[in-house]
Amino acid sequence: MKSNLILHSVTALIFSLSSSAYATNYADIDQSGNANTAVVDQDGITNIAYINQSGNLNDADVDQDGLSNYAEIGQSGKRNSVDVKQLGIKNETFVNQSGNDNTASVDQKGFANLAGIDQSGNWNTADVKQRGKWNGAFVNQSGNDNTASVDQKGFANLAGIDQSGNGNNADVDQFGEWNQAFVNQSGNDNTASVDQKGYGYYQKGYDNLASIDQSGNRNTAEVKQHGEWNQAFVDQSGNDNTAKVHQDYDYNYADINQSGNHNSADVYQYGVSNGAWVDQSGNHNEAYVTQYNYGQAAVVNQSGNHNSANVHQSL
Repeated sequence: MKSNLILHSVTALIFSLSSSAYATNYADIDQSGNANTAVVDQDGITNIAYINQSGNLNDADVDQDGLSNYAEIGQSGKRNSVDVKQLGIKNETFVNQSGNDNTASVDQKGFANLAGIDQSGNWNTADVKQRGKWNGAFVNQSGNDNTASVDQKGFANLAGIDQSGNGNNADVDQFGEWNQAFVNQSGNDNTASVDQKGYGYYQKGYDNLASIDQSGNRNTAEVKQHGEWNQAFVDQSGNDNTAKVHQDYDYNYADINQSGNHNSADVYQYGVSNGAWVDQSGNHNEAYVTQYNYGQAAVVNQSGNHNSANVHQSL
């Protein structure tokens, strides 16, 4: 009887020690450069943080509270800064900075959100904020002086920003479920804005898609979609072009293609199942499309210069 009691006691002790080891948070900091600063603050269980600093004068701060959150930071440049805050369960952040004077910030609350930031240029700023479940945000900056901001609230939203030019600005704001936004900027001084949410105060946006591609200079693109299953595509390969898409309610579609210079396109659709296509390959063209109710369709093709088109349709 005594031997069995000892056996059970030893078994319980081993189980207790193994459980405690499993529940322990883990932090790994590797610094091979000069004057780098790394801070890890973890409250909870099975949180993991890796920080690798091989450059100089870099700063990294990780604050994790919850269960099984994961952060991985690599800094090989100079004077870069990273601030990661994760509250919840199984949130993950990956940040890599190989350029100089870059700033990255990630703030995630919820379950299984994922953020990835890669900065290989200089003086770039990336800010990711996510609330909810299974949201994903990815920012790639290989140019200089670029700014990227992602703010997502809800369920399974996805945002991707790629900036390889200089002085570009991209802002993605999504509230709801299954919304997607993609911004690609390879020119200079471009501005892109995506706002996707529900119509009205209590409604969430659902399954909207926005895609903006800017390869020219000083272009401006703005997409606002409030409702469900709306889609907007903007492609700007010229200079000083302006494109705006505003779509309210459901199943609307807009496609704007600008390959010239100083063109302007404005699409506003209010209702259900409206479609607008605008193609501008010349210079100084203007196109305005306004459609109400449902089932309207407009196609505008401008391949010359100084053309003006205005479409207004309602049911």
